[in-house]
Amino acid sequence: MKRLASLLAVWVAASATLPADETNHVEWVQMKASDGYSLTGRLYGKSETALVLCHGRKYVNGAESFAAECKRLQARGIMCLALNFRGYPADLPPVLPDQKLDVLAAVDYLIERGAKRVCVLGSSMGGQAALKVLKELQARKPFAGIILLSAFDPRACRDAKCRKLFVIAQDDVANYSQWTAAFAEAAEPKQQLVFKDGGHGQEMFKAHGDELIEQISEFVLSPRTGGR
Repeated sequence: MKRLASLLAVWVAASATLPADETNHVEWVQMKASDGYSLTGRLYGKSETALVLCHGRKYVNGAESFAAECKRLQARGIMCLALNFRGYPADLPPVLPDQKLDVLAAVDYLIERGAKRVCVLGSSMGGQAALKVLKELQARKPFAGIILLSAFDPRACRDAKCRKLFVIAQDDVANYSQWTAAFAEAAEPKQQLVFKDGGHGQEMFKAHGDELIEQISEFVLSPRTGGR
């Protein structure tokens, strides 16, 4: 853990030397959750249209697990904030109940940075954390929708009037039937993207990266907001 903490400190310090070009801008940033917990994230680009990316449990490198995807989305004009959940980076992947507060902190940080539209993408654990605060997210005017990779909460999705994009692979057999039921019960507006294979959560980027980036970009950049 000391090695990882030292490495993270180097990343944060190094951000001051990175170029400020709007297209290629990348920096480590810090923010605080409402309970006072200090968080870090990797910010890509500068734009009024933004996306928070919330990683899955097994990705012990946290925010860095989304590095390739963030660079591709950044090139399309989307400011991306890859979040390090509390406890990450980690030698062992923790699941902590207050990680839901981290999602809110990341969205609020992007609003403070000038974002006028903010979507949230959550993979597995990250999606579950976002779903727990979906009601609070919808209360934020810039919030424009949620993208769920292998994540579901029938009650939260049934009550949510925001735009929703559900992504799942059929070979994710442990979750597919529950996801199908959650999507069926979800309120409009909603979309689904179903792959025959690809596995769980962020694993789908390995087999379907091009299509996923295209669909995510279209969702985030769409002029529609909220339930419209």
